[in-house]
Amino acid sequence: MNEDAFSFHLSDNALFYSASLKKGKPYIAKYPRDHESIFIVTSGSLLYERQGVRQIIRRGQVGYISRGSIDKSSAYGADEVSYIATKFNVCKNANFATLSFDVLCSDGCTANYEKLFALAHTTYISKPKGYLTVCNGLLLQIIGYLYAEKSDKGVARRISPAIELINERYSDAQLRVTELADACGMSVKNFRRVFFEEKGTNPYEYLQKFRVKKAETLLLNTSESVTDIALSCGFSDVYSFSHSFRKNSQVSPSGFRMIQI
Repeated sequence: MNEDAFSFHLSDNALFYSASLKKGKPYIAKYPRDHESIFIVTSGSLLYERQGVRQIIRRGQVGYISRGSIDKSSAYGADEVSYIATKFNVCKNANFATLSFDVLCSDGCTANYEKLFALAHTTYISKPKGYLTVCNGLLLQIIGYLYAEKSDKGVARRISPAIELINERYSDAQLRVTELADACGMSVKNFRRVFFEEKGTNPYEYLQKFRVKKAETLLLNTSESVTDIALSCGFSDVYSFSHSFRKNSQVSPSGFRMIQI
């Protein structure tokens, strides 16, 4: 990670708040957002839509909305979704800048993010002496954690060849854990241990979850058949795809596509 990624500061004080969206009552931005936003889903799942692309943020996951977005947020698959969010702007070289995050910017370290967001929200609402400084500091800590997840250091560096291979070959049903271990120059046993230390799951489960996420995007944004999506995402057949999809998304692929917002 280039250290320049951290050479920014807040141009104004961060604002923290909690909110919820009920099924059938989405939030639709009428104008481009004049601020950055980072949020954590505290219950349910949130469907985020921008420029024709749809992405789901589930409980415990952290999402990012860049300045200038014209977007839509909805409750997905449940009657209501709740979240804690922060609004802020970053300033770099006297010009407004956005952060280098995807919409789904974290699905790990859930306990850390939940604790930081909850503390910032409570502090902002109760307004003790110096609360704005505290909240700004907590926001920078959250951003720091997010950048740390993007960094290529320590254990993350050791398994980065495997992650790159998954990104390149997730559509290959013949991709095996042995190949991921070989890419990292480790024995399979050691690779499994190091991978779990970094990702909190085993390599096979990570690969299947990665494939399911790719499939979710195709189900949401294309009219391709379930079978074609299964094969294009690296599943050997539609039956194994449906099993993995239900395990990770708690609904069948067809049901996922048909859920009405």
